[in-house]
Amino acid sequence: MFGSEEPYANVFSQFLNFEESWGCPDVNCNRVKEQNVITGDFVFDNATSLAYIINKGETRNCNGRIGDFQYNSEKIRVEFNFPHNDPLPLIKFTLHINVADGRTAEVIPLEQHYLDYKYRLFAYTLNKGEHYLTVLCQGSSKFVYDGLSSNSLKTYKQDETHLLSTLVYIMDQ
Repeated sequence: MFGSEEPYANVFSQFLNFEESWGCPDVNCNRVKEQNVITGDFVFDNATSLAYIINKGETRNCNGRIGDFQYNSEKIRVEFNFPHNDPLPLIKFTLHINVADGRTAEVIPLEQHYLDYKYRLFAYTLNKGEHYLTVLCQGSSKFVYDGLSSNSLKTYKQDETHLLSTLVYIMDQ
């Protein structure tokens, strides 16, 4: 899209952020309780990884400091939420470029839940080398936009030679 997918990804990444919060169980640690907003282009190995992490949280090393020189190796539980508890109108993420299998459009979930809100697949991009296509989803119908084609919007037919690149889900009202 527009010669590359980068401008498309940059625009959407401005709207995508989650709050992450955690607390270290060691009361001497400088990270007893913290909250952070994460934003940007989220990159995952498959189409369900982001939903799993956001919904279930994750375990990380604390890496906080105890005193001047000692780093804390405690495990902490990181929980996620929408900023200000307001659900995002859309969720966008990219699949890791080095993932070889499972990258065809057949493996895309049509809906996913993020923090008790249902999101449905709105669009995704497919990549074949330097060429990208955008597939728009409307119910069970899919339409493809190919900027190199004179007929710019047409019914989409599955093509195994294109790999999934970016997925966009919108909140289901």
